[in-house]
Amino acid sequence: MNSRSRKRRIRAAANRSGESYTTTLRKRTARAEPASSTEATPISWVAPGLLLGVRVDVNLPGAELHASGSGVIVSSTVTSLDSQFCRVALLPVDGHNDDGRLLGVESDIWDMRPSPAEIAEAAQRGEGRCRLGRPLYQPGDIPTSVLATVPELERMRLRPHPGQPPLASRKKKSGGTDDLYATALAEPIPAKSPRDKARQERARTCAECHATSKVPFKEGDDGKHYCATHLDEANARTAHQAVADQSFRAVLWARELMLDPATVLVGTSWDREIQGYRLRVETFSSDVVVDRLLPRLERHIQTQKLVKYLPSWVSDPDAHTWTTSRIIEAPIAHAVAAYRDLLRAVSADTSCHAPNVHKKDNFSRRYTEFIQPLAAPDTAPVPGYADAEPVRPHTSQSAADVIEQMRTVLREMGDTALTEEQIKRAKRRPRQPKLNGVERIRRDRLRATANPDGNPSLLASRLYRDD
Repeated sequence: MNSRSRKRRIRAAANRSGESYTTTLRKRTARAEPASSTEATPISWVAPGLLLGVRVDVNLPGAELHASGSGVIVSSTVTSLDSQFCRVALLPVDGHNDDGRLLGVESDIWDMRPSPAEIAEAAQRGEGRCRLGRPLYQPGDIPTSVLATVPELERMRLRPHPGQPPLASRKKKSGGTDDLYATALAEPIPAKSPRDKARQERARTCAECHATSKVPFKEGDDGKHYCATHLDEANARTAHQAVADQSFRAVLWARELMLDPATVLVGTSWDREIQGYRLRVETFSSDVVVDRLLPRLERHIQTQKLVKYLPSWVSDPDAHTWTTSRIIEAPIAHAVAAYRDLLRAVSADTSCHAPNVHKKDNFSRRYTEFIQPLAAPDTAPVPGYADAEPVRPHTSQSAADVIEQMRTVLREMGDTALTEEQIKRAKRRPRQPKLNGVERIRRDRLRATANPDGNPSLLASRLYRDD
């Protein structure tokens, strides 16, 4: 580098930092002088190959925040006696698209920690190096968007460039090491067909801002690929749309029940005088199918001793004709479960006429989905959704009143207007995101602990209130 180009670079650094030319020159001179015996290695003596694969923190004094970060040196060349030009592949930062982006760094202008001299001296001592002299990393230290093995590159539809050497090594659990290559220097694997080429282009293009990258972007919950800036926003939008789609499906479910002649509504109420539940079953058109009193059964009494407490109608086959219908049960009271206990007391074989509520006909869950906040992310929560108190069906309402309230709620759900697009989305099968083994185990655990009935108190507050 001649004196003219050196002055031009010093003047450019002074303009960026806002300092005078003299002050910048003094700082560069002081930085080039060794402060101690540990930094006595001149930069021109440092072999460029010693810097490759090393993780460094870089910062440009006096510049904006985007001119700094952490990354891995993927190439280095000596430009003068006191300077080396390095290309640094930046590590990912939350909310930024710096994942794997190359940044040009001049060692005499940028602050680099550790410095080239410190890297060279650590390499001479063998610190953090494998037996081949390359930097050694543990699994998970460096993301695949910066350094990756050959199989990892192939999964990203990349391969090492001809003649591209490995920059570092990664320790394996078995005790050996894997070669790590710079992802930014790799070349794309040629597409086998036009369809494969279009698929690769979609994976490397953000569906929101159309930014491109050599490394495929992460896939969102909607199946499209997004950059780091727009991924969370897209997933939140997809989650809110899924909530809206559930509400649309609840509307279609209510319409289907209103038109199905096999639908029966099961309601119950607490009889204070007899201390038992009155079971009432009606069709949606208000035809009474069953109106009986369920005696209070103690679970700890043996089944043989319960027979003398059972009413005579339990053994009547005509009383069980409704058990094969499509049952919609009022929440919390568990009238259908109490009815099954009666049948179990009469006969051990109740499989032929035991009533069961299908999973898709869970009234509490469908109503919870119906009143959830809809599509827009800024929609306010439904009042009382999270703080609804449990309501017990010990009210002055009769079982007929409870069923009439159920019928009113179903009509309210079914009469909700939907557009053609909303109906089309409701009939579409929900998309299941692609999950790895750990994410699938976490999802299964959440499903096991989640309440399949939604929030029963929401529906109970509508059915059992004393107005």
